Amino acid sequence: MRHKLFIGIITLLLSHLSFAQEEAISSSCQKPGDKNKLFWCLVKNKPEVKLQEIDIKVHDNAISEALQMPNPELEVESIDNKAGGLTSEATLKHTFELGGKRSSREQVAIAEKGISETRHLAELEEASREFAVKIYRLRQINTELELANENLETFKGIQRQYKKLGRLNPEQSVSVSVFEIAEQETELKKEALSQEKNRILSEFQSILGRGFALNEKLLPDLRSDWPNINVDEIKNSIHLNLKREVDLASAKYGLAKSESWPDLSIGPKIEQTTGNVNETTFGLALSMPLPILSLNGGGRAKASSELQKAELQKRLISNRLEQYKNFLLSSYLSSSKIVQKSVKRANIQKRHKNLHSLLNRGVVNSALVIEMHREVFEFYEGLHEHELKAIDTLWRLYALKGTLLKEEI
Repeated sequence: MRHKLFIGIITLLLSHLSFAQEEAISSSCQKPGDKNKLFWCLVKNKPEVKLQEIDIKVHDNAISEALQMPNPELEVESIDNKAGGLTSEATLKHTFELGGKRSSREQVAIAEKGISETRHLAELEEASREFAVKIYRLRQINTELELANENLETFKGIQRQYKKLGRLNPEQSVSVSVFEIAEQETELKKEALSQEKNRILSEFQSILGRGFALNEKLLPDLRSDWPNINVDEIKNSIHLNLKREVDLASAKYGLAKSESWPDLSIGPKIEQTTGNVNETTFGLALSMPLPILSLNGGGRAKASSELQKAELQKRLISNRLEQYKNFLLSSYLSSSKIVQKSVKRANIQKRHKNLHSLLNRGVVNSALVIEMHREVFEFYEGLHEHELKAIDTLWRLYALKGTLLKEEI
Protein backbone atom coordinates (compact mmCIF):
# COMPACT_ATOMS: atom_id res chain seq x y z
CA MET A 1 0.00 0.00 0.00
CA ARG A 2 2.80 2.40 0.93
CA HIS A 3 4.65 1.46 -2.25
CA LYS A 4 1.62 2.35 -4.42
CA LEU A 5 1.15 5.63 -2.54
CA PHE A 6 4.82 6.53 -3.09
CA ILE A 7 4.55 5.84 -6.82
CA GLY A 8 1.39 7.95 -7.03
CA ILE A 9 3.08 10.92 -5.32
CA ILE A 10 6.11 10.71 -7.64
CA THR A 11 3.84 10.53 -10.71
CA LEU A 12 1.89 13.58 -9.52
CA LEU A 13 5.08 15.58 -8.93
CA LEU A 14 6.46 14.72 -12.36
CA SER A 15 3.17 15.72 -13.99
CA HIS A 16 3.21 19.02 -12.10
CA LEU A 17 6.80 19.76 -13.17
CA SER A 18 5.98 18.92 -16.79
CA PHE A 19 2.95 21.23 -16.69
CA ALA A 20 5.01 24.03 -15.14
CA GLN A 21 7.65 23.64 -17.84
CA GLU A 22 5.00 23.87 -20.57
CA GLU A 23 3.60 26.97 -18.92
CA ALA A 24 7.07 28.57 -18.83
CA ILE A 25 7.63 27.84 -22.51
CA SER A 26 4.20 29.23 -23.35
CA SER A 27 4.87 32.40 -21.36
CA SER A 28 8.23 33.01 -23.06
CA CYS A 29 6.60 32.62 -26.46
CA GLN A 30 3.73 34.95 -25.61
CA LYS A 31 6.25 37.73 -24.86
CA PRO A 32 9.21 36.97 -27.14
CA GLY A 33 12.36 39.03 -26.64
CA ASP A 34 13.37 39.30 -30.28
CA LYS A 35 12.09 38.59 -33.76
CA ASN A 36 13.90 35.24 -34.04
CA LYS A 37 12.32 34.06 -30.77
CA LEU A 38 8.91 35.04 -32.13
CA PHE A 39 9.63 33.30 -35.42
CA TRP A 40 10.79 29.99 -33.98
CA CYS A 41 8.03 29.96 -31.36
CA LEU A 42 5.50 30.16 -34.19
CA VAL A 43 7.27 27.53 -36.27
CA LYS A 44 7.78 24.95 -33.52
CA ASN A 45 4.32 25.41 -31.97
CA LYS A 46 2.37 25.13 -35.21
CA PRO A 47 -0.18 22.31 -34.67
CA GLU A 48 1.01 20.28 -37.67
CA VAL A 49 4.61 20.39 -36.38
CA LYS A 50 3.56 19.33 -32.87
CA LEU A 51 1.46 16.47 -34.20
CA GLN A 52 4.37 15.20 -36.25
CA GLU A 53 6.58 15.31 -33.15
CA ILE A 54 4.11 12.97 -31.45
CA ASP A 55 4.15 10.72 -34.50
CA ILE A 56 7.94 10.32 -34.08
CA LYS A 57 7.35 9.16 -30.49
CA VAL A 58 4.76 6.67 -31.74
CA HIS A 59 7.27 5.16 -34.17
CA ASP A 60 9.96 5.22 -31.48
CA ASN A 61 7.74 2.99 -29.35
CA ALA A 62 7.05 0.84 -32.41
CA ILE A 63 10.75 -0.12 -32.40
CA SER A 64 10.36 -1.55 -28.89
CA GLU A 65 7.22 -3.33 -30.03
CA ALA A 66 9.10 -4.89 -32.97
CA LEU A 67 11.73 -6.30 -30.62
CA GLN A 68 9.19 -8.09 -28.41
CA MET A 69 9.63 -11.83 -28.07
CA PRO A 70 6.68 -14.23 -28.16
CA ASN A 71 5.51 -15.54 -24.79
CA PRO A 72 6.08 -19.18 -23.79
CA GLU A 73 3.12 -21.46 -24.47
CA LEU A 74 1.76 -23.84 -21.82
CA GLU A 75 -0.40 -26.79 -22.82
CA VAL A 76 -2.10 -29.01 -20.18
CA GLU A 77 -4.32 -32.00 -20.91
CA SER A 78 -5.89 -34.49 -18.48
CA ILE A 79 -8.19 -37.47 -19.27
CA ASP A 80 -9.66 -40.46 -17.40
CA ASN A 81 -7.84 -43.70 -18.00
CA LYS A 82 -9.15 -47.29 -17.68
CA ALA A 83 -7.06 -47.85 -14.56
CA GLY A 84 -9.34 -45.65 -12.44
CA GLY A 85 -7.07 -42.67 -12.52
CA LEU A 86 -5.97 -39.81 -14.75
CA THR A 87 -3.45 -39.45 -17.51
CA SER A 88 -2.14 -35.89 -17.55
CA GLU A 89 0.24 -34.12 -19.93
CA ALA A 90 1.87 -30.72 -19.56
CA THR A 91 4.05 -29.08 -22.19
CA LEU A 92 5.89 -25.76 -21.91
CA LYS A 93 7.16 -24.55 -25.27
CA HIS A 94 9.01 -21.43 -26.28
CA THR A 95 8.94 -20.16 -29.86
CA PHE A 96 12.23 -19.25 -31.51
CA GLU A 97 11.83 -16.98 -34.52
CA LEU A 98 14.29 -18.21 -37.11
CA GLY A 99 15.73 -16.30 -40.04
CA GLY A 100 16.32 -13.06 -38.12
CA LYS A 101 12.64 -12.04 -37.95
CA ARG A 102 13.06 -9.84 -34.86
CA SER A 103 16.02 -8.02 -36.36
CA SER A 104 14.13 -7.55 -39.63
CA ARG A 105 11.08 -6.16 -37.83
CA GLU A 106 13.36 -3.77 -35.96
CA GLN A 107 14.89 -2.52 -39.22
CA VAL A 108 11.40 -1.90 -40.66
CA ALA A 109 10.37 0.02 -37.53
CA ILE A 110 13.58 2.10 -37.61
CA ALA A 111 13.00 2.94 -41.28
CA GLU A 112 9.40 3.95 -40.58
CA LYS A 113 10.59 6.19 -37.77
CA GLY A 114 13.07 7.77 -40.19
CA ILE A 115 10.24 8.59 -42.60
CA SER A 116 8.27 10.12 -39.71
CA GLU A 117 11.31 12.30 -38.93
CA THR A 118 11.49 13.52 -42.52
CA ARG A 119 7.79 14.38 -42.38
CA HIS A 120 8.49 16.41 -39.26
CA LEU A 121 11.28 18.20 -41.13
CA ALA A 122 8.86 18.84 -44.02
CA GLU A 123 6.39 20.47 -41.61
CA LEU A 124 9.22 22.64 -40.19
CA GLU A 125 10.21 23.68 -43.71
CA GLU A 126 6.67 24.67 -44.62
CA ALA A 127 6.06 26.46 -41.29
CA SER A 128 9.33 28.44 -41.46
CA ARG A 129 8.62 29.64 -44.99
CA GLU A 130 5.03 30.49 -44.09
CA PHE A 131 5.80 32.45 -40.92
CA ALA A 132 8.85 34.22 -42.36
CA VAL A 133 6.57 35.62 -45.08
CA LYS A 134 3.82 36.53 -42.59
CA ILE A 135 6.15 38.30 -40.15
CA TYR A 136 7.61 40.41 -42.97
CA ARG A 137 4.11 41.01 -44.28
CA LEU A 138 3.05 42.46 -40.92
CA ARG A 139 5.78 45.10 -41.17
CA GLN A 140 4.73 45.81 -44.76
CA ILE A 141 1.09 46.22 -43.74
CA ASN A 142 2.10 48.77 -41.10
CA THR A 143 3.98 50.74 -43.75
CA GLU A 144 1.05 50.61 -46.15
CA LEU A 145 -1.38 51.62 -43.40
CA GLU A 146 0.80 54.65 -42.60
CA LEU A 147 0.70 55.63 -46.26
CA ALA A 148 -3.06 55.12 -46.41
CA ASN A 149 -3.63 57.29 -43.31
CA GLU A 150 -1.34 59.99 -44.68
CA ASN A 151 -3.18 59.91 -48.02
CA LEU A 152 -6.53 60.17 -46.26
CA GLU A 153 -5.36 63.16 -44.23
CA THR A 154 -4.11 64.85 -47.42
CA PHE A 155 -7.33 64.25 -49.34
CA LYS A 156 -9.49 65.42 -46.44
CA GLY A 157 -7.30 68.47 -45.88
CA ILE A 158 -7.62 69.55 -49.51
CA GLN A 159 -11.39 69.10 -49.36
CA ARG A 160 -11.51 71.31 -46.26
CA GLN A 161 -9.57 74.00 -48.11
CA TYR A 162 -12.03 73.92 -50.98
CA LYS A 163 -14.99 74.18 -48.60
CA LYS A 164 -13.49 77.32 -47.07
CA LEU A 165 -13.71 78.99 -50.49
CA GLY A 166 -17.48 79.01 -50.29
CA ARG A 167 -19.14 78.77 -53.66
CA LEU A 168 -17.08 76.65 -56.08
CA ASN A 169 -16.79 76.96 -59.84
CA PRO A 170 -17.40 73.84 -61.98
CA GLU A 171 -13.71 72.91 -62.12
CA GLN A 172 -13.35 73.17 -58.36
CA SER A 173 -16.52 71.10 -57.83
CA VAL A 174 -15.11 68.35 -60.03
CA SER A 175 -11.83 68.47 -58.08
CA VAL A 176 -13.71 68.02 -54.79
CA SER A 177 -15.56 65.03 -56.25
CA VAL A 178 -12.29 63.50 -57.46
CA PHE A 179 -10.77 63.84 -53.96
CA GLU A 180 -13.89 62.31 -52.39
CA ILE A 181 -13.57 59.28 -54.69
CA ALA A 182 -9.85 59.02 -53.94
CA GLU A 183 -10.66 59.17 -50.22
CA GLN A 184 -13.21 56.37 -50.50
CA GLU A 185 -10.79 54.28 -52.54
CA THR A 186 -8.11 54.73 -49.88
CA GLU A 187 -10.58 53.83 -47.12
CA LEU A 188 -11.29 50.54 -48.92
CA LYS A 189 -7.56 49.78 -49.15
CA LYS A 190 -7.10 50.64 -45.49
CA GLU A 191 -9.94 48.34 -44.46
CA ALA A 192 -8.51 45.47 -46.53
CA LEU A 193 -5.08 45.98 -44.94
CA SER A 194 -6.56 46.07 -41.43
CA GLN A 195 -8.43 42.83 -42.04
CA GLU A 196 -5.28 41.16 -43.40
CA LYS A 197 -3.32 42.26 -40.34
CA ASN A 198 -6.01 41.04 -37.94
CA ARG A 199 -6.15 37.71 -39.74
CA ILE A 200 -2.39 37.17 -39.34
CA LEU A 201 -2.41 38.26 -35.68
CA SER A 202 -5.39 35.99 -34.99
CA GLU A 203 -3.44 33.05 -36.41
CA PHE A 204 -0.44 33.94 -34.22
CA GLN A 205 -2.68 34.03 -31.14
CA SER A 206 -4.21 30.67 -32.01
CA ILE A 207 -0.69 29.18 -31.94
CA LEU A 208 0.93 31.10 -29.06
CA GLY A 209 -2.16 31.61 -26.91
CA ARG A 210 -4.49 34.48 -26.14
CA GLY A 211 -1.85 36.12 -23.97
CA PHE A 212 0.26 36.83 -27.04
CA ALA A 213 0.51 40.51 -27.94
CA LEU A 214 2.69 41.60 -30.84
CA ASN A 215 5.45 44.05 -30.08
CA GLU A 216 5.79 45.70 -33.47
CA LYS A 217 9.36 46.73 -32.66
CA LEU A 218 10.26 43.07 -33.18
CA LEU A 219 9.17 43.11 -36.82
CA PRO A 220 12.07 42.97 -39.31
CA ASP A 221 13.01 46.04 -41.33
CA LEU A 222 12.88 46.28 -45.10
CA ARG A 223 15.79 44.15 -46.29
CA SER A 224 18.33 46.03 -48.38
CA ASP A 225 21.15 43.48 -47.95
CA TRP A 226 20.47 39.91 -48.98
CA PRO A 227 22.71 36.92 -48.21
CA ASN A 228 24.58 35.11 -50.94
CA ILE A 229 23.48 31.49 -50.90
CA ASN A 230 24.76 28.38 -52.66
CA VAL A 231 23.34 24.88 -52.44
CA ASP A 232 26.19 22.41 -52.98
CA GLU A 233 24.20 19.40 -51.85
CA ILE A 234 20.42 18.99 -51.52
CA LYS A 235 19.43 17.92 -48.02
CA ASN A 236 15.79 18.91 -47.72
CA SER A 237 12.96 16.70 -46.45
CA ILE A 238 12.02 15.45 -49.93
CA HIS A 239 15.56 14.27 -50.66
CA LEU A 240 15.93 12.67 -47.23
CA ASN A 241 12.54 11.00 -47.54
CA LEU A 242 13.55 9.39 -50.84
CA LYS A 243 16.51 7.77 -49.11
CA ARG A 244 14.36 6.69 -46.17
CA GLU A 245 11.78 5.18 -48.56
CA VAL A 246 14.55 3.07 -50.11
CA ASP A 247 15.68 2.05 -46.61
CA LEU A 248 12.11 1.04 -45.71
CA ALA A 249 11.65 -0.96 -48.91
CA SER A 250 14.97 -2.70 -48.29
CA ALA A 251 13.98 -3.48 -44.69
CA LYS A 252 10.63 -4.90 -45.84
CA TYR A 253 12.44 -7.06 -48.38
CA GLY A 254 14.65 -8.38 -45.58
CA LEU A 255 11.55 -9.08 -43.47
CA ALA A 256 9.90 -10.93 -46.36
CA LYS A 257 13.00 -13.14 -46.73
CA SER A 258 13.09 -13.84 -42.98
CA GLU A 259 9.46 -14.93 -43.09
CA SER A 260 10.48 -17.71 -45.46
CA TRP A 261 11.88 -19.44 -42.39
CA PRO A 262 9.47 -21.34 -40.11
CA ASP A 263 9.31 -20.71 -36.38
CA LEU A 264 10.55 -23.39 -34.03
CA SER A 265 8.66 -24.14 -30.81
CA ILE A 266 10.48 -26.36 -28.33
CA GLY A 267 10.30 -27.16 -24.60
CA PRO A 268 9.97 -29.80 -21.88
CA LYS A 269 7.04 -32.19 -21.62
CA ILE A 270 5.83 -34.15 -18.60
CA GLU A 271 3.30 -37.00 -18.56
CA GLN A 272 1.81 -38.47 -15.39
CA THR A 273 -0.47 -41.49 -14.98
CA THR A 274 -2.40 -42.28 -11.76
CA GLY A 275 -4.62 -45.23 -10.81
CA ASN A 276 -3.50 -48.81 -10.62
CA VAL A 277 -0.15 -47.70 -11.93
CA ASN A 278 1.47 -44.43 -10.93
CA GLU A 279 4.03 -43.34 -13.44
CA THR A 280 5.71 -40.05 -14.39
CA THR A 281 7.73 -39.57 -17.56
CA PHE A 282 9.67 -36.64 -18.94
CA GLY A 283 10.46 -35.70 -22.53
CA LEU A 284 10.89 -33.00 -25.11
CA ALA A 285 8.19 -31.42 -27.30
CA LEU A 286 8.97 -29.76 -30.64
CA SER A 287 6.75 -28.27 -33.30
CA MET A 288 7.56 -26.45 -36.55
CA PRO A 289 5.60 -25.72 -39.73
CA LEU A 290 6.96 -27.66 -42.68
CA PRO A 291 8.06 -25.28 -45.50
CA ILE A 292 6.52 -27.39 -48.24
CA LEU A 293 3.59 -25.46 -49.71
CA SER A 294 4.95 -21.93 -49.25
CA LEU A 295 8.32 -20.22 -48.85
CA ASN A 296 6.74 -16.75 -48.98
CA GLY A 297 7.83 -16.41 -52.60
CA GLY A 298 5.00 -14.00 -53.36
CA GLY A 299 5.90 -11.77 -50.41
CA ARG A 300 9.56 -11.71 -51.39
CA ALA A 301 8.74 -10.88 -55.01
CA LYS A 302 6.41 -8.07 -53.96
CA ALA A 303 8.99 -6.58 -51.55
CA SER A 304 11.68 -6.81 -54.25
CA SER A 305 9.47 -4.90 -56.70
CA GLU A 306 8.75 -2.23 -54.09
CA LEU A 307 12.49 -1.82 -53.52
CA GLN A 308 13.11 -1.37 -57.26
CA LYS A 309 10.28 1.16 -57.41
CA ALA A 310 11.70 3.17 -54.47
CA GLU A 311 15.18 3.23 -56.04
CA LEU A 312 13.80 4.39 -59.40
CA GLN A 313 11.66 7.05 -57.71
CA LYS A 314 14.73 8.31 -55.86
CA ARG A 315 16.69 8.77 -59.11
CA LEU A 316 13.83 10.49 -60.94
CA ILE A 317 12.87 12.91 -58.17
CA SER A 318 16.51 13.69 -57.37
CA ASN A 319 16.92 14.95 -60.93
CA ARG A 320 13.82 17.11 -60.55
CA LEU A 321 15.16 18.53 -57.29
CA GLU A 322 18.31 19.67 -59.10
CA GLN A 323 16.18 21.55 -61.62
CA TYR A 324 14.06 23.00 -58.81
CA LYS A 325 17.22 24.16 -57.01
CA ASN A 326 18.43 26.02 -60.10
CA PHE A 327 15.03 27.66 -60.55
CA LEU A 328 14.95 28.83 -56.92
CA LEU A 329 18.48 30.25 -57.09
CA SER A 330 17.62 32.19 -60.25
CA SER A 331 14.32 33.45 -58.78
CA TYR A 332 15.98 34.50 -55.51
CA LEU A 333 18.76 36.36 -57.29
CA SER A 334 16.27 38.21 -59.49
CA SER A 335 13.87 39.19 -56.68
CA SER A 336 16.56 40.27 -54.21
CA LYS A 337 18.31 42.40 -56.86
CA ILE A 338 15.04 44.16 -57.69
CA VAL A 339 14.55 45.02 -54.03
CA GLN A 340 18.15 46.23 -53.70
CA LYS A 341 17.91 48.41 -56.79
CA SER A 342 14.50 49.87 -55.96
CA VAL A 343 14.23 53.46 -54.89
CA LYS A 344 15.23 53.88 -51.24
CA ARG A 345 12.48 54.80 -48.81
CA ALA A 346 14.31 58.02 -47.93
CA ASN A 347 14.16 59.14 -51.57
CA ILE A 348 10.47 58.36 -51.80
CA GLN A 349 9.75 60.26 -48.61
CA LYS A 350 11.78 63.21 -49.86
CA ARG A 351 9.80 63.35 -53.08
CA HIS A 352 6.61 62.97 -51.08
CA LYS A 353 7.60 65.87 -48.83
CA ASN A 354 8.44 68.03 -51.86
CA LEU A 355 5.00 67.31 -53.25
CA HIS A 356 3.34 68.54 -50.05
CA SER A 357 5.51 71.65 -50.11
CA LEU A 358 4.30 72.43 -53.63
CA LEU A 359 0.77 71.55 -52.59
CA ASN A 360 0.82 74.05 -49.73
CA ARG A 361 2.00 76.72 -52.15
CA GLY A 362 -0.96 75.92 -54.42
CA VAL A 363 1.06 75.13 -57.54
CA VAL A 364 -0.05 71.48 -58.02
CA ASN A 365 -3.45 70.53 -59.40
CA SER A 366 -5.70 67.87 -57.94
CA ALA A 367 -5.01 65.24 -60.60
CA LEU A 368 -1.25 65.34 -59.93
CA VAL A 369 -1.77 65.17 -56.15
CA ILE A 370 -3.89 62.03 -56.41
CA GLU A 371 -1.64 60.47 -59.02
CA MET A 372 1.50 61.03 -56.97
CA HIS A 373 -0.06 59.50 -53.87
CA ARG A 374 -1.24 56.51 -55.87
CA GLU A 375 2.20 56.08 -57.41
CA VAL A 376 3.85 56.11 -54.00
CA PHE A 377 1.40 53.53 -52.68
CA GLU A 378 1.75 51.31 -55.75
CA PHE A 379 5.54 51.59 -55.53
CA TYR A 380 5.49 50.17 -52.01
CA GLU A 381 3.02 47.47 -53.02
CA GLY A 382 5.35 46.35 -55.82
CA LEU A 383 8.42 46.58 -53.59
CA HIS A 384 6.73 44.54 -50.87
CA GLU A 385 5.60 41.92 -53.37
CA HIS A 386 9.16 41.35 -54.57
CA GLU A 387 10.47 41.36 -51.00
CA LEU A 388 8.03 38.62 -49.97
CA LYS A 389 8.91 36.59 -53.05
CA ALA A 390 12.60 36.85 -52.15
CA ILE A 391 11.90 35.89 -48.51
CA ASP A 392 9.81 32.91 -49.59
CA THR A 393 12.52 31.72 -51.98
CA LEU A 394 15.29 32.28 -49.44
CA TRP A 395 13.69 29.96 -46.89
CA ARG A 396 13.02 27.35 -49.56
CA LEU A 397 16.73 27.46 -50.35
CA TYR A 398 17.61 27.15 -46.64
CA ALA A 399 15.47 24.00 -46.62
CA LEU A 400 17.19 22.61 -49.73
CA LYS A 401 20.58 23.33 -48.22
CA GLY A 402 19.67 21.58 -44.96
CA THR A 403 20.57 24.56 -42.75
CA LEU A 404 17.00 25.54 -41.90
CA LEU A 405 17.23 25.18 -38.11
CA LYS A 406 20.41 27.27 -37.95
CA GLU A 407 19.03 30.28 -39.81
CA GLU A 408 17.61 33.54 -38.47
CA ILE A 409 14.82 35.62 -39.88
